[in-house]
Amino acid sequence: GKGSYRWYVDLGGWEPDGGAQGEEFQFLMSLIKEEREREGVMRYTYFADQKRALVSRLMARTVCSTALQINPRDVTIARTKGSKPYLATPVEAEAVPNFNFNISHDGDYVVLAADGFCVCGVDVVAPGFRASRDSFSKEFTTQEWDLINSRENDEEKDKLFSLLWSCKESYTKARGDGLKFELARAEFSVVGGDDGFETNEPLTLVVAVDGVPMKRWIFSSMLLPDGYRVTVARGPTSDIVDALGGFTATLKRSIDSFTNSEWGELLDTPQPGFTRIPIGFLVPPSRHNEYTVVGGVLPPPSFLPVSPIYTPVAKYGRSLSFPRPPAGFMGSAGFSPRARLLRDEEEVSEVEYVS
Repeated sequence: GKGSYRWYVDLGGWEPDGGAQGEEFQFLMSLIKEEREREGVMRYTYFADQKRALVSRLMARTVCSTALQINPRDVTIARTKGSKPYLATPVEAEAVPNFNFNISHDGDYVVLAADGFCVCGVDVVAPGFRASRDSFSKEFTTQEWDLINSRENDEEKDKLFSLLWSCKESYTKARGDGLKFELARAEFSVVGGDDGFETNEPLTLVVAVDGVPMKRWIFSSMLLPDGYRVTVARGPTSDIVDALGGFTATLKRSIDSFTNSEWGELLDTPQPGFTRIPIGFLVPPSRHNEYTVVGGVLPPPSFLPVSPIYTPVAKYGRSLSFPRPPAGFMGSAGFSPRARLLRDEEEVSEVEYVS
């Protein structure tokens, strides 16, 4: 779909010389023009957190520049009262009237999702995230806990826990209300699945809030390499929580301007899979020479951050299954999700297929 991007950066192995005070890190910091955003990077004590914060901000700037074809120097990032980042630069983009993005990081991975029409949220969960009734008993519904506990062993319980947790986080991050939203209000169901669905496969989910199906929302979840769980939420801009109004002012097409059929087609639009991008891709081409001088590694000349598109075999109201790519294919899996509720946020030379 237009304005749809799915990127991830694997920070494992990226150790710039000199740490946060080294030339490479400081050069990348200089690409962030907003003082508040630079301060946000350095407020962290540990270098691992500083790296995640830096790359998150660079990914935001890069996707805005890439999607809207604007000079990186003209990209201005602001935040809502709930700290959701958005593009504040005035842009006339009829093809993607509601362009927005969201970012998440955990462990070595930083992920980004962007959309041109739906408000989007993304959440990634590192492997080894353990379910605990004591710690999270109030965050899941009784039915969700029953589903988790129905799995055969602790490993499968943890996988399902991570899936549902990433769905809840992606939903609140899309809306922008963060910790203020009581997660147990949102109950998720796997489309076309029963208690025996396979958590290792790409999944489409739907949500009911306070028992009411949110029919304008859809969730796509999959595993990235190394066992990272990532979920993307897509829904109507009318559900955004934005006390200051700056974010909503950038969105040009309201949900009321879509017919139910048009919105359904939007949710049906094939989505790109997640593409792994190198750190060097986050540096504007005009600054490449400077980046190499400070020890940075540029992406291969052939590198393009483009994911092939895949469409489910079955669509609305039926079980969804995802086709495998042809032999030798090096792309990444994608989604075209849309279904009713059945119960009523290191360099590579090629794009990787994510299964």
